[in-house]
Amino acid sequence: MKVFTYVYVYSDNQCKCGYLKSQHVEEMQINDNEKWNYKKHTKEFPTDAFGDIKFENLGKTGKYIRLSCDTDSETLYDLMTQQWHLKTPNLIISVTGGAKNFALKPRIRKIVSRLIYIAQSKGAWIFTGGTHYGLMKYIGEVVRDNTISRNSEENVIAIGIAPWGMVSNRENLIRTCDTETYYSASYIMDDQKKDLLYCLDNNHTHLILVDNGTHGCQGTETKLRTQLEKYISECIIPEVLTLDIVQRVLKDALTEQAVALELKIQENVSAAFKEVSEEILGIKELIQIHNQEIKEDIVEAFKGLSGYVSLLDDKVEEINQSNVNLDNWTKLLPFAEVAFNNTVHSSTGFTPFRIATGQDFSPMPEPTIPTIKEWMDTLQNIWPVVRLALQEAREAFKIQAEKKRMEPKPFHIGDRVYLSTKFLKSLQPLKKLGPNFIGPFPITRVINPVTVELLLPKTLRQVHPVFHISLLKQEVISSLRPPALTPPVPIMIEGEQHFEIKEMLDSRIHRRKTQYLVAWKHLPSSQNEWVAKHHVRPPTLLKKAINTAIKNKIPCVVVEGSGQIADVIASLTEAESTFTSSSVKERLLRYLPRTLSRLNEEEIESWIKCIKEILENPHLLTVIKIEDAGDEIVSNAISYALFKAFSTNEEDKDDWNGQLKLLLEWNQLDIASEEIFTNDRRWESADLQDVMFIALVKDRPKFVRLFLENGLNLRKFLTHEVLTELYAKNFSNLVFKNLQIAKNSYSDALLTFVWKMVEDFRKGIKKEDKNGKDDIEIQLLDGSLITRHPLQALFIWAILQNKKELSTVIWEQTRGCTLAALGASKLLKSLAKVKNDINAAGESEELANEYETRAVELFTECYSSDEDLAEQLLIYSCEAWGGNSCLELAIEAKDQQFIAQPGVQVIISILMILYPKTMDDLTQ
Repeated sequence: MKVFTYVYVYSDNQCKCGYLKSQHVEEMQINDNEKWNYKKHTKEFPTDAFGDIKFENLGKTGKYIRLSCDTDSETLYDLMTQQWHLKTPNLIISVTGGAKNFALKPRIRKIVSRLIYIAQSKGAWIFTGGTHYGLMKYIGEVVRDNTISRNSEENVIAIGIAPWGMVSNRENLIRTCDTETYYSASYIMDDQKKDLLYCLDNNHTHLILVDNGTHGCQGTETKLRTQLEKYISECIIPEVLTLDIVQRVLKDALTEQAVALELKIQENVSAAFKEVSEEILGIKELIQIHNQEIKEDIVEAFKGLSGYVSLLDDKVEEINQSNVNLDNWTKLLPFAEVAFNNTVHSSTGFTPFRIATGQDFSPMPEPTIPTIKEWMDTLQNIWPVVRLALQEAREAFKIQAEKKRMEPKPFHIGDRVYLSTKFLKSLQPLKKLGPNFIGPFPITRVINPVTVELLLPKTLRQVHPVFHISLLKQEVISSLRPPALTPPVPIMIEGEQHFEIKEMLDSRIHRRKTQYLVAWKHLPSSQNEWVAKHHVRPPTLLKKAINTAIKNKIPCVVVEGSGQIADVIASLTEAESTFTSSSVKERLLRYLPRTLSRLNEEEIESWIKCIKEILENPHLLTVIKIEDAGDEIVSNAISYALFKAFSTNEEDKDDWNGQLKLLLEWNQLDIASEEIFTNDRRWESADLQDVMFIALVKDRPKFVRLFLENGLNLRKFLTHEVLTELYAKNFSNLVFKNLQIAKNSYSDALLTFVWKMVEDFRKGIKKEDKNGKDDIEIQLLDGSLITRHPLQALFIWAILQNKKELSTVIWEQTRGCTLAALGASKLLKSLAKVKNDINAAGESEELANEYETRAVELFTECYSSDEDLAEQLLIYSCEAWGGNSCLELAIEAKDQQFIAQPGVQVIISILMILYPKTMDDLTQ
């Protein structure tokens, strides 16, 4: 085997091959201008990296070799079979996948597992990229799992072919100068490295590392891998597969007397069989492969035959199909199998074969062949009998068919008929709930006696109007039938009937569909009727509705692309700042040609005036495109329209409190940051207290952070009244019930303290409701501990209700963050144990773990900076958390991650020496 070392092409201390100058041999050449090429600028030496590879800490071993990218495929195959002792494969599976880590979908994982199973059962070799990334990593893992689950004799052969220049830690694979025996390299898998190199996969059985003298270049192995796969698949596998199949076929032929060949034996039986073997089975010298006894038995089976021989066996028939050579099909044509119906037909008295050929079918050729005249006389006697039999059969079929046939009733143009809904799509949830017939519809054309054309309404314009008369039913005029409502006078526009609406009086939901109570123009009020929404085309009404809204200072969201008047307004809003009558009329003609065609000049001027009035208030119009009209876009557009209308109103433009409440309701933080909290306004803490309370109740953590950043004093904001309002009126009863259950289930001082605090707040608001606002008596007085720690009280309110993001914002404002995080962890874990909802309990556990992690990070940072201060922090207690310290809360909550910190363990050891009895009581 040969590998590459390098000749240096100099450029800024780094060669164009990717290696540094110091990594080249001493006799390197320097060339600044010439393009680097491995064939010209490298030199081959015997390989210095081969043997066994052992992956440290994993106990996995395999074979590996570093070789040149020009290594001959036959030489490499000999190495794999003779030196590595691999069995000749029956199948080659080449897997190509990305070298990036990704989550393998279950379906793809199942396919990969099945692929490995096939490779294991069929004796296949699997070729991959060989690295511990992406699909190759998953291939290795499945290979490992299948190897463990089966015996060692059936191990999968997974061969990784990777570029030497892309392998991380490859220096460990190079043999030392004094190594003379077989080398075993120790390889370290460091998949956390941030460079561009890859780790080798520990689950591949063999690794081929292809070198062309480059460093950090991908694809150097592609040519060698392709040539090796092609060599094995074309030169090795076909012989193995074919010989194996033929041996099984011959065995079946001798034991079961069945060979799946269709032969036409001619002069020499042995020569014919050999020809078929060569052409169909693809094997040369088949007879010579096996012993003489098999040859004689096969030849004996065909002796004495001179006609068609049909011997069936599915296995060889499958071989014939797969190994057929389309270039010599003419040679195989005599072996085609032909089938004939040889049954006497009752109508003619002859077999189909005799009718077609003039003679009966015989497996063996007849000893005497009839003359041409005899053959023609036979056919002339047969064919008249067949013609007569066919005519009689046709007449019999006709008689039976016409027994059920009736003469169609003639229809005429103008007749009104009902149409069957048998082949029409129904709007009903179930087809049986819909009508069997609809109409009546007039006949406009009679195409033939059984086919007519109907005049269908526009709602059925997608239905072809030509129908068979079997789908129609004549309209019956009866005096007992009540008269239909008189329709409004139609207006013909471009050949279509339109009915003009005077006014829409009301709307309703009927059978889950919207309907309008319509007053028709030129008809009395007695003719008002309910009309389905999709039958109403309301450009006039829409224009009137928008105009009315604008006059009343109501903001409107216009969806561009939805059609009619909306497109007119949207196009004018985007196109011009000033609007002339001609530009408005041009848009109307473009988007509403039919509507405008039935208006007189006075009505057109009225339309133009109305649209100009709408466009004079652009601050009340918000335009969105129909293709962008998703839920979030529409919600943002509506909220922005409301804000623009509110902020531009003369009465409300300085009402910042009202504007903030509107944006809070719609959760529009971006608008608030850009439009309200600008640099030209200075906020006082009192200005933001009302909206801060709303943000807390509505769980808007981003708004809470925004208010804090703009001057809100949270400690001054949290008065008795605010905390009482939060705990009493904005606190879940279910959470209070779970808290009470947890308090009764566990004799825990913190749970008892928190429950008593919540109960006191709730009692305070109840007493207020009972005595009135003037006689309020709240049990939480100014001197109480909650008054001294309002931030902790607010944090507990958020934590108990699993307000994840909101509690984080409040936690950042509290003093004693480590103690608060451990207290939150303990409360959440206690509540998770008593919650009936598994999902809610899981959320509490997850949030508890997050706060434990925060406590760990804070304490670790403190301990690394000042150990004495960290010791004080660990034993620091606060009355807001029931007088517990950080260490007590961590032990009671079983926060093992926190307790396991080195700093905590050191302090615990010190405390065990100083206060043994206290620590024993605490840890029990």
